[in-house]
Amino acid sequence: MNVPWLVQTFPTLVLVKLGKRNGLKCSLCFHNITEAQKAARNGTVPISDGVRCDETKAIERVIEHMKGEVHSAAERAQIAKDAWNAQSDSHPWVKIMKAHRNDVV
Repeated sequence: MNVPWLVQTFPTLVLVKLGKRNGLKCSLCFHNITEAQKAARNGTVPISDGVRCDETKAIERVIEHMKGEVHSAAERAQIAKDAWNAQSDSHPWVKIMKAHRNDVV
């Protein structure tokens, strides 16, 4: 496991510079930070701003984040946001509005 493999495996990870060191940032959690913070245990999501990834333990924490509940909450928020922008029937509000006032929508 190394950083290039992580970036290739998880496309939402972005390489960032943290001073003189390299780090990783989860762009999905960055763009959906409020939902990610709601799912976090203490309300913080450090990977959304960038974390160091120069040792094995740090890489393991990044993988745990990508498989964890905080990242899943950000994914669900992004899916809902995309459905709203596309006015898709899969979004619950669009479905209700189209059912009641289809001519207005």
